[in-house]
Amino acid sequence: MARYEGGYLIHNHQLIRTGLNAHTNALKDPVSPVALKAINAIQETAWRINGPVLDVMQDLWAAGAGVAKMPSAEPHRIPDKMPDEAWNMLTEDERKVVKMKVAKLHTENAKLASKRDSLLRKLEIARTMRDEEAIYFPHTFDFRYRIYPIPQDLNPQSDDLGKGLLMFAEGKPITLAGIYWLKVHAANCAGEDKLSLRDRIRWVNDNLGHILASAANPLDYLWWAEVAEGDDPFCFLAACFELSMVEEFGESHISHLPIQVDGTCNGLQHLSALGKDRKGAVATNVAANEEREDIYMQVATHARGIVAEDVARGNEEAAAWAGKVTRDVVKRGVMTTPYGVTHRGIRDQLVDDGHTAAVVGDEWKNHKVADYMTTVIQRSVTEVVSSASEIMGYLQELSSAMTKRGLPTQWKNAAGCTVQQSYYGLSETRVQTLFGGTKYRTTVFTEDENQNLNKRRQRNGMAPNYIHSQDAAHMALTVDLCVDVFGLSSFSMIHDSYGTHACNMPKLNAAIRATFSKMYEGDVLGEFHKAQMEVAEPLGIELPEPPDRGDFDVSEVTESAFFFA
Repeated sequence: MARYEGGYLIHNHQLIRTGLNAHTNALKDPVSPVALKAINAIQETAWRINGPVLDVMQDLWAAGAGVAKMPSAEPHRIPDKMPDEAWNMLTEDERKVVKMKVAKLHTENAKLASKRDSLLRKLEIARTMRDEEAIYFPHTFDFRYRIYPIPQDLNPQSDDLGKGLLMFAEGKPITLAGIYWLKVHAANCAGEDKLSLRDRIRWVNDNLGHILASAANPLDYLWWAEVAEGDDPFCFLAACFELSMVEEFGESHISHLPIQVDGTCNGLQHLSALGKDRKGAVATNVAANEEREDIYMQVATHARGIVAEDVARGNEEAAAWAGKVTRDVVKRGVMTTPYGVTHRGIRDQLVDDGHTAAVVGDEWKNHKVADYMTTVIQRSVTEVVSSASEIMGYLQELSSAMTKRGLPTQWKNAAGCTVQQSYYGLSETRVQTLFGGTKYRTTVFTEDENQNLNKRRQRNGMAPNYIHSQDAAHMALTVDLCVDVFGLSSFSMIHDSYGTHACNMPKLNAAIRATFSKMYEGDVLGEFHKAQMEVAEPLGIELPEPPDRGDFDVSEVTESAFFFA
């Protein structure tokens, strides 16, 4: 009798995972054959541990780490309590500063402890699985049909530490085309993804000596960690190892490394295609641009203009930002806008990422200058990609109109899956725990369809959930085309980052563009509105009209070098 191993053979998991609200999982047979085929292809991909990367990671950890995004082995030292005499001599403001600095150190130590735990779990799993010929990661859908691996810590959608530890079990000769895409991937991992493809290749060729030295002696020659510190150092190290093999064996090298290409602010790409908006398509590289466009830099440039105008009006917060509005300052806010980030969300990003600390020395003013820059970023996005904001507003108003009549919002994504957004109210149940005594009760929340839908969540969730359902459809359609037409069998897929073997990247790139073009060849927004009207009209529900669409021909994406790159 064959010996079966693996917990997921005996543990049942729902195909559509849910939180407190069932959403799509409340429907009968909502998943299309297209999506089922895609998720099966992704979870049938065989993986293995990247041994050389694991060795480096373990040695660095044994040496105390603190490099290449690895947490330090030791916590930050907390200063000794100040003697009463010295404390009493401080002003109230000085005491606040001392308390703030100590509180910050405690917070950073807590974060470090969490990162250490996560790293150690990854290392333990990798050591355990190191000699396995093939590892598989079962996946589930969320209610928008985004695909996620069930195993935590070490999986193909992990952080750089996790992804760097994995490679495909199946190997393929790299070929000349594969070497090209390996070099593009290496440059991307090192943070050079803003360059043209030609310049990324040149960057790798110019730094080939450093790359080969890093592969030969990664513990002492830490150039690889320094150059990719702000991006994906261990994925870059894996690419360095791979390039060293190519240097030795050439096109016949058997490659197991996943090569990734990322969309340019993928949410705005979908919104630009929905609105047939040439301006947005150019800004997000959906159009066949001769040179790579950078939506984040465009927004940063626009924001600088607004700040300059406000400085001239005597605005104090604007003056603090003068000359300091960079691409990095606006990037997270722009990236998360299509997914429903709130004003508070962008403000907290600016503070947490340290941008405000670089602008004002007085930490008590952090939120004040962050509030100002949040408003500037939101205005800049609206003015740079106006159709995207209009479509998001339309989706919000439509969902609000349905919610007023107690109706969840339903639609089909481009892969034929039915999606339901239904944030019903929750019932609370107080449960006595085994600890005993009334103080040890806990509260359990369960969805209650007899309660009203949450108006705020229905409204705020509609635009991001719709866009997520469309990017999920794009992934599913791309995978299926790769399987049916090109015969691909290994996939590394992370929502807006698609990957396969280096030699098969030309096929994957063609599939990415062909499916996106097919998705948006018609009036997708108009068809969506028509389907909503079929529900609303018989009930007398008035829906907002969708924004006017432009004349951009989305088929142009098939000629776009930088759409995913």
